[in-house]
Amino acid sequence: MKYANKLLKIFPLTLKFSIMKLEVKKLDNKLQATEVELYIINKVMEYRVVAKYSKTKLSLELRLSESYIRRVENPNYAEKYNINILNEVAKILGCRMADFMPDPFVQSDTIEEYVNLHPRLKAKYDKLEQKRDEKTRKKIEEQARKKKVAERKRKEKVENKKK
Repeated sequence: MKYANKLLKIFPLTLKFSIMKLEVKKLDNKLQATEVELYIINKVMEYRVVAKYSKTKLSLELRLSESYIRRVENPNYAEKYNINILNEVAKILGCRMADFMPDPFVQSDTIEEYVNLHPRLKAKYDKLEQKRDEKTRKKIEEQARKKKVAERKRKEKVENKKK
């Protein structure tokens, strides 16, 4: 939080607007990021600004296209930081990777958010879930059938003893 306060003193309107822009876009369901991804993007942005790195300069330091950081920080693009890039960003900005992560975690169900943001993945997940449900249903039906057979055999045995 101390970095955020420092940032707001240095760039009070610009930074507030940039961070708010990411959060507002998420509310409009236009952002292609989960809550944890947003948190990491905002943290990297904070450290980048404090270290006086432009988006282009950081992209070039990472040996990526000049527009990479701009696309990650823009809610209209699906690009996100991966672990390898975060490691390099931490080296460049002189901090720890953990500084970019929420402590201890974000409250929302980020897996559900991620699946909802990726329709193909959601369709694949739904198909797998249907197969699992069908398999479970068949297993339960088989157990019920076996139970009925065992009960019928038990009754027959009891009737045979009576004769």
